[in-house]
Amino acid sequence: MIVRPINVLLDPRNTFMSMANRPTWVAPLTILMLLATLTSILTFDKLDVAQAVREQFAAQGRTPDPVLIDRGVTFFQNLRGVVALVTLVSFPLAMMLVAFVFWFAFQLAGREMDYGASVSVTMHSMMPWAVASLLSVPVILSRDSITPREAMSGDVLVSSLGFLAPSDAAPAWAALLSSVDLFSLWTAILLVIGYRTAAKASTATACFVVSFVWLGYVSIKIGWLAL
Repeated sequence: MIVRPINVLLDPRNTFMSMANRPTWVAPLTILMLLATLTSILTFDKLDVAQAVREQFAAQGRTPDPVLIDRGVTFFQNLRGVVALVTLVSFPLAMMLVAFVFWFAFQLAGREMDYGASVSVTMHSMMPWAVASLLSVPVILSRDSITPREAMSGDVLVSSLGFLAPSDAAPAWAALLSSVDLFSLWTAILLVIGYRTAAKASTATACFVVSFVWLGYVSIKIGWLAL
C-alpha cells in the first residue's frame, strides 16, 4: 500500500500491526531506490573530481600529474550513467540482504518469522532515509562543490557526529562518528517496533538484535576503511 511508507513515520506501531497479516514492501523500496539514485547523481555532479584524483595519488604515494588528473576527471565524468545504474541495481539487493540478516538473527534468537515479513519491516523502517534524501537535495544543489570525503561519509546533510572529525582524521574514526546519525537512530527505533510485532519478540529481544546487527555493520565498515 502506498500510504504505509508515510504512515510508518507518523504512526509506526499501528502501521506495523497492519502489516502482520499483509506484508508489503514494493512501495517503500521504490521510493528509497529512486531517492537514493537521485541524490547519488546530484552528489556526483557536484563532486570535486580533481581533488578526488589528487587524494588517490596521495594515497598511493605518487606525485599528482596534471595530465593524469585531467584523464581521471574525464573518466569520472563518463561514469555518471554507470553510477545511476549501479545504484538502481545494488540498492534492492542490499536491502534484501539486510532483511535476510535480520530474519536470520531473529531465528537465532528463537523467534519465528517469515522472510517476507522481515523484508516488509526492513523496507518500511528505512523510510527515515527517504526524509534524509529529500532534505539533502536542496543542500546539494546549493553547494558549489562536494568533497570526496563528504561524498564517501554521507555528511553532506549534517545529521551525524561526523562533523566532529578533524580534516586529517583517520577514515575509520570518521566512519565511526558518521555512524552516530539522527536518521540511523530513527531507523533503529522503527526496526525495534517493527520486529517486535513481526517476530512477536519482546522489546528487549528486538533492541538486542537490532543493536547487534547495527554494531556488526559499523564494525565491518570501520574495518574495511582501516585496511
